[in-house]
Amino acid sequence: IGNATVVNDTALKLRHGSAVGGNLSATAITGDITDSTYLNITGTSSFTTNANNAKITLDNSNNAFTGSISLNTTGPLAHAVVDNGTTALDIAASNIGGDLSLISGNASGITDSGTVTVGGNLLATTNANNGVINLGTLAIDGTVAVVTNGKGNATMVNDIDFGFANSTIGGDLTATATSGDLLFKGSVKTIGDVDLKATDGSILNNNVSTVAGNIKGETITLKALNTIGTVKKQLNIDAEILNASTTSKNPKSDINILSRGNLTLAKVKTVDGNINIKSEGFVKSEDVVAGGMGLVKIVDLEAIRLAAAAIAAEEKKRLATAAANKKKRLAAMAAAVDIPPPPAPIMQITPPTVAATPLIGVSKPAGGSSSASGGSSPTSGGMSSGGVAKGGGGSGGVAKGG
Repeated sequence: IGNATVVNDTALKLRHGSAVGGNLSATAITGDITDSTYLNITGTSSFTTNANNAKITLDNSNNAFTGSISLNTTGPLAHAVVDNGTTALDIAASNIGGDLSLISGNASGITDSGTVTVGGNLLATTNANNGVINLGTLAIDGTVAVVTNGKGNATMVNDIDFGFANSTIGGDLTATATSGDLLFKGSVKTIGDVDLKATDGSILNNNVSTVAGNIKGETITLKALNTIGTVKKQLNIDAEILNASTTSKNPKSDINILSRGNLTLAKVKTVDGNINIKSEGFVKSEDVVAGGMGLVKIVDLEAIRLAAAAIAAEEKKRLATAAANKKKRLAAMAAAVDIPPPPAPIMQITPPTVAATPLIGVSKPAGGSSSASGGSSPTSGGMSSGGVAKGGGGSGGVAKGG
């Protein structure tokens, strides 16, 4: 069992089947460090590139770094990649100027045994055996993306702002930002539970997408000093149960959540801040308390939709009934116009009876002669109607007095 130290003035390529029974220290002065095939190192490993933006790429899937591995690069483009095959990967104290990518297919997954400082982004992946990720001493300036195999859990602690990129965790997720904010710049999906803490900051939605969710899990627990989400940009969650709290006495320490489905508010509290929950599904409130001067506002969009649908259905029914009644009235009016009116009754007019008017001044003497005594008419020596009477008038002629 022996140790090995290699320093090369240019790039360093570790060739086929390099094996060290003890510890390995490898340094490239002016170039990159790469592996041409797999490496088998029993003890600890240390890889360093001195040149600005020189990289470390150890990406053979058959690598086996049994002991801890330390990586050191300089410059924003000085990325480092380590694939440890089916062996557990332990990252010792390291300082990477660019991005860091770690892969393990072991059930014990990826852990750290020292502070891992990364100037760029971190991608940690377990690709077999329900591998876990447990990185408790991170100092990542960029974003963190995590992928676990099967039901593998992920636990991470970052010393400053913790910015999540798109991640998929098969088990539970626990993440803490010890100083600064916990930021969601992508979507984090878990099959298990989620426990997030921003012990000296806020938990915020920094995703540029307005439709993408931030966190998906069964039970989500959020704890922040200042705020969780904002009024203009709520923290988007998809969970069955929510526990959320802010601990600051600042009256602006609000909780602003948008839920993608049915949600039970198990325990949601502020010391002195508002609680604004908007859900696209049904909401069940168990323990929701806004402390101080805070107010609670819960908007159940599913209940609103159902109420609106019921109102719309009732209005549709009313309009249908009104239309049917109108149709009946118009039909009745049309039928009334088509029926001819009954004929007017025939009136029998009887001419009035007119009494005969006798002729004035004319009389009919008995026996054909005038009945006037002394042969005189009512007007002695005068005329009667219709002729001349002499000494008395007779009808239609001259009468002589007898």
